[in-house]
Amino acid sequence: MPEITMPVGSIVILKSGGPKMTITGYRDGMPVCQYWANGRFEELKTFKDNLIIVPDTENKK
Repeated sequence: MPEITMPVGSIVILKSGGPKMTITGYRDGMPVCQYWANGRFEELKTFKDNLIIVPDTENKK
């Protein structure tokens, strides 16, 4: 079974909730996510199985 990776640029949230984040790349096989906090982008390295892709329904008209 090939490993399924989330594409860079995917909007995701943690399964436990929290801010929407964007996957900006992969490091050591883990997705690196950025989210806006305190007036700047914070970076979070996280496990793929802890993320949920957010369906992009807000930009639809």
